Order: sequence, then structure tokens, then C-alpha cells
Amino acid sequence: MARRTLYEDVVTHRRQSVFPEDTQVALRKVGTALGSGSSAPADLQVCLQGFELLSPADIVRASAEIRDFGQFYAMPRAGWRLQLAHILGGDPGFAGLSALFSRSPALARILVFHGSGHVRQAALEALNEAPVNMFEFAALVYRLNDWVPEVRAAAASTYRRLAADIPAQMIAESSIHLLPRAVLFSRWSLREKGVYLDSAFRQDVAEAVGRVLMGRPLGRIGRFFRVMLQRPGLDRYLTDLAKQAQIPLVRAIAYETLITRQARWFEGHNWRWLDKRYGIKQRGPAYERRRLEHDHDIEALIRDGAADRSIVVRKTVAQAMVEARGELTEAVLPSARTLAEDPSPSVRLHAEFFLRNFR
Repeated sequence: MARRTLYEDVVTHRRQSVFPEDTQVALRKVGTALGSGSSAPADLQVCLQGFELLSPADIVRASAEIRDFGQFYAMPRAGWRLQLAHILGGDPGFAGLSALFSRSPALARILVFHGSGHVRQAALEALNEAPVNMFEFAALVYRLNDWVPEVRAAAASTYRRLAADIPAQMIAESSIHLLPRAVLFSRWSLREKGVYLDSAFRQDVAEAVGRVLMGRPLGRIGRFFRVMLQRPGLDRYLTDLAKQAQIPLVRAIAYETLITRQARWFEGHNWRWLDKRYGIKQRGPAYERRRLEHDHDIEALIRDGAADRSIVVRKTVAQAMVEARGELTEAVLPSARTLAEDPSPSVRLHAEFFLRNFR
């Protein structure tokens, strides 16, 4: 993955930041203005322009930096009541946050990163436009896994309300970073999880994912591709991806899925006993599978995969042949013999095993 651009931290104790210096200063000014009762529309725009520079992969680090630069820390209820009374006049309590965001809608896009769950909830409820960049979309997805139940509910409601306006290309490119992480989210319920996954697996998003995987996207491409195979939206693109995708791992997974007629994806971790007598066990990855029915010529796929220029693809094809050997015919034997003479020892190992154990 390409190295992210880092900048000198000119506001806090950090050495470096994912935000440019002007964005760091603008965030501090927004936080100061929020506490003094004045508005800073110019600084808000600088902050939002800084958001446009970031990738969804930056969301965890950037969330902490936004909170620190703006000093958007959680405060006791009494403290916030006093602060909002100063900003809005009177004693509005947390209900006054909606009035604050109605006066400055852009502020809600920043305060979804606030340290107080009350403020995050109000900011999410105030959002009335779909995310305008992938970083803000990632922020909305991460709020679905917020540690405060009310914030998760507000994020789900907001996501559901804005989902139709979120471009499929934005969801597809952001999900390269978000889907592999979302598998490990532990706080969201099936309701919040379903809100995001239903949009991530939309057919128009699947079409955009197919286009993205043809190129050279950055991120955990293998895990992302496998997670997308949970549902059949990408099935129609597998043959094209196997033959034309630029990244060898994408071609390898496509070949494996077609040859074995199974989609396989990472679902977490489990424990496997090595020796129960001594209580020795090993933690390893857990996978789920989906049966894939298609009418493609398996022998032709194996022949093409065996001739691929990448060792990763050829090895994966040989492994898939071993796994699917009970369903294959003698027509694949020439390809297996070709793989048994491959320059790579790992490819030869699987091909020789297939030849010894065929039928």
C-alpha cells in the first residue's frame, strides 16, 4: 500500500499528523469558537477541505486527531449545559444541539468525531446530505459500530435516510478499506450491520466493485474481494476478473472460486485443538463458504490459469484442482502435467499431489 502523506503537528504534542497544518489550526479555531460562542464558517470550510484529502484507511487515526486538535472532548452534562447556554442563549440542554446544527450545518460533519456521545448523536441526526467524500462516508460507517448504543441507532437511521444518495462508486472504493475491518466490528448489532451491508452488496455497487478490481486499487484487496463474494452480485464478473484483472491475487481468487464452485471468505477466528491431553490449542482464521453454480468450462479455466504469468495464480489453480479433484474429468490432466513441471516448487508440489490422487 502507498505510504500516506504526513505533516508536522503544529497544534498538539504529536510529531506528525495526517492533516495539513492549515487544517490542524482550523480545527483548533473551530473548537475555540464553539466554546466562546462565536462562529467560524471560514475555518469550518478549511476543515472540510482537509477531510477531502484523506482516505477511509485514515479514519481511526484521523478521528483521534480531530478530537484532539479541536479539543472536542466529552464533558460532564452540567458542563455542556453551561457551554450551550453560552452559545445559544438560555439553558437548552442537549436539545439545543439541534438548534446549533441548524445554524451551522457544516459543524455537524465535524462533530460526528466529538468525544461526547450526546454530541455525536445530535450531529448524526442533523446530517441532511449524503457524504461528499470517502472519508466522511467511512466516518458514518464507523459510527454504526460506536460504543454508545444511542449513537449507533442514530447512525443507522441517518445511513438509511441518506443511502439512496450515496454514489455506488464511493461505496465500492471505500469498502475496500471498510469491509475487511467491518468483519471484526463487535459492537454493532445485526440491524446496524445490515444497514451498511445491504448497501455494500447492492447490484450497482457490485458493478462498481467489478470495475475497481480490474485495476490496481490499494488496500487489503484479497480479503475485500472474498467478503464481497458472500453474495452473488460479483458472480457474473468472475470470468473477466480471472482473465483480465491486473492484480494477480484478484485473478487467483476468481479462478479458485470458479474451479471449486465455492466462494470462501474470512469470518473471524476460532481455536483448533493440537493436543487435548495437554490443553494445547492454536488460534486460526475461520472461513464461511457459499456454493456457486455456473456453466463455465472448468477445463478451459484450468488451462488458462495454468498458463498465467503469475506464480500466485498458478499455485492457486493447482490448489483448487486438488480441492475439486472429485468433480474434475481426465480432460484436466494435460494442464496438471504442465503445472507439475512448473519452475515454482510450490506449484509442482500441489500438481504432483493432484496427479497421484486423481480419482
